[in-house]
Amino acid sequence: NDLVRGVDVIVHSGSVDSDASVSEQLDYQTRCTYNLLWAAWEERVPRVVYLSSLGVMDKYDKGYYVTEQWRPLPVAEPPALTFHLSEMVCKEFAREHKLQAVCLRLGDLIWDQGHSHESALFPDDAVQAVEKALTVEIENWAVFNIHSGVTNNRFSTAKAEKLLGFTPSSAVGGSR
Repeated sequence: NDLVRGVDVIVHSGSVDSDASVSEQLDYQTRCTYNLLWAAWEERVPRVVYLSSLGVMDKYDKGYYVTEQWRPLPVAEPPALTFHLSEMVCKEFAREHKLQAVCLRLGDLIWDQGHSHESALFPDDAVQAVEKALTVEIENWAVFNIHSGVTNNRFSTAKAEKLLGFTPSSAVGGSR
């Protein structure tokens, strides 16, 4: 509780140590996320921004244009499974009106804008999305797909553009 006391918002990363055992990764994303959100609720932290991954949607056919309305289909191993499980913990806290939870399903972080793929996310776009998620008006739970404006993208960012005011940058030489 001391960690979150007096905090206005928590930004919680879903990334786990890939060298950790599967059991440790699952524990971090379920029990530890639950404990963090419970402490946040007890300390009256009004909002958490959970940094998830578009990897929870990877099992959909590459030809589909996937929105946030689609149900996650994670593979049965980390990291997609751990992101999905932690999303569910956040969603349940929000559903019970314990706090507001904004879930950002982030694309793959790419440092070189000259190199991109279907879910590339440039650092400036990641920062922009997190900044906007800190104050966006939501009921209790909202999930947004976040990636940069790259060619051949398969995940819609229309909801993030409309509700967050997210403006994805384009890859050098690429178009959306």
